[in-house]
Amino acid sequence: MIVTDLSKPQEWIAARGFNNSFTITATLSGSAFDLSTYTFTVNIRRIGGTANVLQLTQSSGITNGGASGVVTILLTAANSQTIDANSYFYEIDYTVGGLPYRLLHGTFNLISEYNGQPTTTSVTIPINLAGTDVNLAVSLASDLNTRSVSTASTATLTPNVSNYDLFVISAQAAALVIANPTGTAVLGNGFMVDLDDNGSARAITYGNLYLGTFVTLPSTTIAGKRMKMVFQYNGTNWELINVINEL
Repeated sequence: MIVTDLSKPQEWIAARGFNNSFTITATLSGSAFDLSTYTFTVNIRRIGGTANVLQLTQSSGITNGGASGVVTILLTAANSQTIDANSYFYEIDYTVGGLPYRLLHGTFNLISEYNGQPTTTSVTIPINLAGTDVNLAVSLASDLNTRSVSTASTATLTPNVSNYDLFVISAQAAALVIANPTGTAVLGNGFMVDLDDNGSARAITYGNLYLGTFVTLPSTTIAGKRMKMVFQYNGTNWELINVINEL
């Protein structure tokens, strides 16, 4: 729970000898915030002291409205009689998920008995919640393994770079056209062509997106020898960055 607009201490004024309540309303996007899993505690201490002069819990003095988003803290007439009329320091804490947090704090002013019959002195604080817990399930694509496809021979190889990284041709029996890739590529993506002919040299031509920027694009296979070509996307074109021929 992320609480906003509560940087200033909140003053709680109570009358000794009467019932006194403190109401907290929690909302998220204008709707009640479910507080069912939250456990609240109120500690009242002398200013400058560390020991509680009074503590209220959800089993005694605190009502958690759960899905209504309302927490009511009731200091009964009997409880208010146990401490002197004076100024104190109070803290409202909550626990969720086994972890304690501070919600509110401020001065608690207990005034003396007086004529009249007030039933409660009430403070209502709307809490604007800027966020809530979010559980994320993350799944990673299983692309640690090389995605490959193979064929014995083809007139045209059109690499689908969205689906495969390695294209194997094991016995090319005709001239080969390596057409412009399909699929979606981003800067730095690459693929390899592993090419072997069937014992006779075969001509190779390329789509217009291929560049021999670093290595000349081979125009033919070497009869009976495997050839490996590595291409990388530069954002516009596919550059040949290496060619390896079988010895």
